[in-house]
Amino acid sequence: MTLAKQMAVFFLMMLMGMIARKRNYITEDNIRNFSAIVVDIANPALILYGSIAGTEKIPLRTFGFYGLVAVGVFAFFLLMGLLFDRVFGNHEKVYSLMLVFSNIGFMGMPLVRAMYGENALIYVTLFEIPFNLLIYTYGVLRLSGTKKQGAWKKTLNIGTIVSVLAVALYFTKIRFPDVIIDTTRMLSDITAPLSMMIIGASIPGILRTGFVKDRRLLLFTVLKMFLLPAAGMLILSSILTDKTFIGVCFIMIAAPAASMNTMMAAQYGTREDFETATKGVALTTVVSLFSIPLLALVLGY
Repeated sequence: MTLAKQMAVFFLMMLMGMIARKRNYITEDNIRNFSAIVVDIANPALILYGSIAGTEKIPLRTFGFYGLVAVGVFAFFLLMGLLFDRVFGNHEKVYSLMLVFSNIGFMGMPLVRAMYGENALIYVTLFEIPFNLLIYTYGVLRLSGTKKQGAWKKTLNIGTIVSVLAVALYFTKIRFPDVIIDTTRMLSDITAPLSMMIIGASIPGILRTGFVKDRRLLLFTVLKMFLLPAAGMLILSSILTDKTFIGVCFIMIAAPAASMNTMMAAQYGTREDFETATKGVALTTVVSLFSIPLLALVLGY
């Protein structure tokens, strides 16, 4: 399935979420509960399934190099976020976080699985680990301006733990019972439809916020969804040869801003920070439906 067709499938899933929200099958009250199912159950199952399904392994040295590449990707976007601080005015810290933290879980991982299969999911864990470590440290410090007690403890969440476990299991020769493999596979199958429906259900209320008039937000969206992914992939394409890993990197970089940015802004930022993050996540998610296929076409992925 081509990337454009897969994004069309995602769009239809999001549309189902919008319809479910309109008919009150999904409400403001239960969006958080549905999100918890994806974050704490389906997504971890998807990560584990890619490690225990008996897929062909890559050499440890190559795996380590890919890990360094993933860290380098985050370093690149951290630097870009700091460089563009002055452009975004009073809400520069929120825009900086949205540049760094993309939706590699809700959208990126299901898209990688659909495009490249379970074998490629282990590559996503290389991005999941620094994502979780950074968002609860750098993210908290960036939003609050001071060190929040307990921030480091939050890095020990289900996403980080399962990602580290998946990497460890990936290089073992343990043969798991079929019942375990089938359970993780069936649980992982709900990740894409449920996560896309949750995103779709969240969009209608946000579309009424008038973000089209926000020039800084529009500038951020062009930077986040077009310019920086193109620049980043031109750099990566010059040093990488594995087409599958290049494709995974592209999806990780081209994904819209993560919904975690909104949650972090609500907890550690101001009301204005929260509203800016909400608009940014919504707009980049909508734009990603055509920006990802367009960039893939232009860049040749």
